[in-house]
Amino acid sequence: MAAMVDAGLTLPCPIAQINGSYFAQVEGIFIDALTWVEAIPMGHHGVTNPLIDARKAYHDLGIAMAKLHIACDAWQPPAYFTRPAWNAQGLLGDAPLWHRFWENPTLTTARKTSFWPFANKHWMIWSAMPLITDLFMPIWYQIMCLFKTGW
Repeated sequence: MAAMVDAGLTLPCPIAQINGSYFAQVEGIFIDALTWVEAIPMGHHGVTNPLIDARKAYHDLGIAMAKLHIACDAWQPPAYFTRPAWNAQGLLGDAPLWHRFWENPTLTTARKTSFWPFANKHWMIWSAMPLITDLFMPIWYQIMCLFKTGW
């Protein structure tokens, strides 16, 4: 996040603990703290806030997104950094990165049952893809669309 702030983005900044670490682990859950960024909400549930200049706000958002993309492309990860692979194993393997989301108790039986034909079809496609750590977006986007619209 510091690299993004250095690139001119307005972001919350991580707050270090007394020991200098930016994360604490409590009962297997990682916790962090961030500074607050004062701002007026752009909207709620798809409705633009009438108190803002929508044209300017969305223009500024577009500029911020462009800066974010440029900064991310320029970012050089430190030697200790490893990016999780959002590949077939990372999404649907024995220990997926976001846990076994298909076992979510809020999913309907129909949704759970219909998941596996989709997963089996795409497992073969995703497994054939090279292990490129920044290739997660197309795969993850497909998964998210399925949860919004159904398989």
